Amino acid sequence: MTATTDQPITIRPARIEDAASIAHVQVKTWQATYRGIVPDTFLDTMDEAERTKRWATFIERSCADTTQPFVIVAVHAVAGIIGYAAGGRARSEDAQSLGELYALYVLPLFQRRGIGRQLVAAFARELLARGWNKMVVVVLEANPACGFYEALGGHWVRTQTIEIGGVPLAARVYEWPDLSSLTQGP
Repeated sequence: MTATTDQPITIRPARIEDAASIAHVQVKTWQATYRGIVPDTFLDTMDEAERTKRWATFIERSCADTTQPFVIVAVHAVAGIIGYAAGGRARSEDAQSLGELYALYVLPLFQRRGIGRQLVAAFARELLARGWNKMVVVVLEANPACGFYEALGGHWVRTQTIEIGGVPLAARVYEWPDLSSLTQGP
């Protein structure tokens, strides 16, 4: 059966058995999105098997302890996992009431269909349930997704430098001071 983009999508917490699918989405979206932004050598050597191990550990920790970062997945009725959102407590000094969306990726075939918005809404609801009422996300400045975060109401608060593949890259930090604006959606 061929996967069509109009099949139902389910948003749910990740399970350990999802690790390989999440790694696949990560590698494929990075290679599609960041070509020409991140060094090609870094993108070309991304290893799904190694990333599967990392995701399995990440998910295992989140299942065992609700204070740990977590992953939410978008599951297509035919294609399986086509996207994910991961994050938890902000990786900054103001981590008490601040959550952070560490990663949001949807396979290119399924982008621009509202799946990213659904993932962000579910992610924001989980942050609120864990007691965090604000959120940030760090996005490479050259990433076309900056417009997505701005359309969701993210406020650009600062620019910082991050390193990927040994190369310093400019990144924007977006903030939502009130997560309730993001929780609308399925």
